Amino acid sequence: EDFARHYGYRYGDGGEILGNSVGEVEISVWDAETLEKRTSITVSNLTWRYLSLDGEKLLTTSGPKRNMLGVNYASEKASTIDVWNTRTGKLEKQLAIGDETFFTRTRKLMVSPDGKTLAFVLKSRKSDADDQMLVWDIYDASAAPKYTLKANPRIGDSAVGYSPDGKLVALDTGKNAQFYEISTGAKKFEIADFEVPDFWFAENKVALFNKDEKILGVEIPSGKTLYEKEVFYRTETRGNGTYMTDDKGNMMENTDTVVVDYTRIVPHPSNRFFIAYSNQSVRVYDALTGDNLRSLVIPPPVTTKKIKLIKIIPVKYKDFGENLVTRAEWSDDGRMVLILDDKKKSISIWETKL
Repeated sequence: EDFARHYGYRYGDGGEILGNSVGEVEISVWDAETLEKRTSITVSNLTWRYLSLDGEKLLTTSGPKRNMLGVNYASEKASTIDVWNTRTGKLEKQLAIGDETFFTRTRKLMVSPDGKTLAFVLKSRKSDADDQMLVWDIYDASAAPKYTLKANPRIGDSAVGYSPDGKLVALDTGKNAQFYEISTGAKKFEIADFEVPDFWFAENKVALFNKDEKILGVEIPSGKTLYEKEVFYRTETRGNGTYMTDDKGNMMENTDTVVVDYTRIVPHPSNRFFIAYSNQSVRVYDALTGDNLRSLVIPPPVTTKKIKLIKIIPVKYKDFGENLVTRAEWSDDGRMVLILDDKKKSISIWETKL
């Protein structure tokens, strides 16, 4: 059912965020080829974990136990990243990521797509101007970071973004996005008035951003906007099952605003094209030009209908029609688009001929 590997705006497959559970967790590691158990590793207050691409290393963080209003939780501000050997179950090294001066948000931890590098931001406990980005080589025997850098004028957000090839890392510096070469830490590009890219395309020549209810394709490094696409984003107000009494004694149901549909982006394996889909449409775009190459699912027409509220007051509303799509995804070779229907009962296969 869940056959889409990358969806939503942000590209990332860097680890698993495990919330705020408190207590010991046993992680068992099994060999996928022989189906034999390798080892078991016990971790307390586990908040994040990542298994290396070759299966040889397991990275975990453990947050200190905290209590709020009588509820125990594990803080995301861990002090170390533990690197375990998955064959022996032994702790190989600890990466220091927090002390009395700095802390890191473990929910922001993300390994590069090639599985070789872990870059993250150390937040200063005193001033945002002192925030730093640390870059670690996961396979280096040393427990020391490869290098540390400070962005100018400051790091605006602790999330980082990787290029799909793992060669560049992007930082939000408040008003601009800055791009650094991962291997050396050298600054390569800067794009004004943007944050970290949501996606990178065409050998890092184009960045995709979600901004002001639009998808913008921006040229790297010039910062020139190449194209823009409307973002489909629809909400509904629904009753939540709780009630209140107004000043006249009338009982009214409380409501919540719920997101019912939005645009998702799925990059082509070549990073030259992308799918943009919602529950009612699927389109294929050229990442360099923004051209709509194929419209695979066309949304039904939007109509205006009337309904009587409390059987008295006529109210107009927009009817968007039935949902048609649950998920869209590329085949592994990028020649086909797979679309799971709204009922999750059938998958249609479309040849793209790109």
